[in-house]
Amino acid sequence: MVTLHDPRIHPDLVASSFLAAPGTSTYAVVQRSTYQYLPPPYQAFKNRTCVDTSSPSFNNTLQYFDIYTYENCLRECFALIAYHQCQCVSLGDDETMGKVCSIRDHVTCFQPIIVRSLMNATIHKSCGCQLPCSFEKYSVKVSSASYPSDVSVDMIMNETMSPDKEYVRNNYLEIKVFYEDLIVQSTVQTPQYTIETIMGNLGGQMGICLGASILTLTELAEFLIILGLTIFAKLRDRRQNVKRIHPTSP
Repeated sequence: MVTLHDPRIHPDLVASSFLAAPGTSTYAVVQRSTYQYLPPPYQAFKNRTCVDTSSPSFNNTLQYFDIYTYENCLRECFALIAYHQCQCVSLGDDETMGKVCSIRDHVTCFQPIIVRSLMNATIHKSCGCQLPCSFEKYSVKVSSASYPSDVSVDMIMNETMSPDKEYVRNNYLEIKVFYEDLIVQSTVQTPQYTIETIMGNLGGQMGICLGASILTLTELAEFLIILGLTIFAKLRDRRQNVKRIHPTSP
């Protein structure tokens, strides 16, 4: 079993591995992809937001992993669930949680709980793990052929002191892992509307519908100010020219 994963992520033998059989030559072609999504209030994954792990204000809530990833968060959550039921941890987990499971406890208790947790969407949701805004993935294309050839069998037998050809074909294999190309596929989420695009669209719509521009808007503002001052001046003069008549006694 061969697992290819980001070195920052705890390896998942179920989801990110492939098998290489004895007596075969296996070629694994790797393609590296990076993803960068926008932090809240933007929605990165349909109706879900992501957590910006590169932000200075980000606080890593994981207790046993120095780097926050979605896989590490789930791994820690599943390990805690299994520990509460089995009172032991796996050999690859943090041993400060408790004692390491024996082979019997690992096979009969710990590993079955981990597998059930992986397949249970309700447990995934209860863990409360958030996807980071930036992460990497490795996609693998696997091909295989018979190995070794008749010419190579004799050489392997001489170098490794193998007893016979059948032993070589049943126990030896060849694995070659290489990048498909040196190009990294990047997916970057960008906002559809920014302040600049909103201002540009607003100005364009006003120009189309009203023929408006900065010059015409300033002229309109000047006209409204002059009109207001003129009306105010006339009202003030009218009040000053009003003659009041006082009644006189006979």
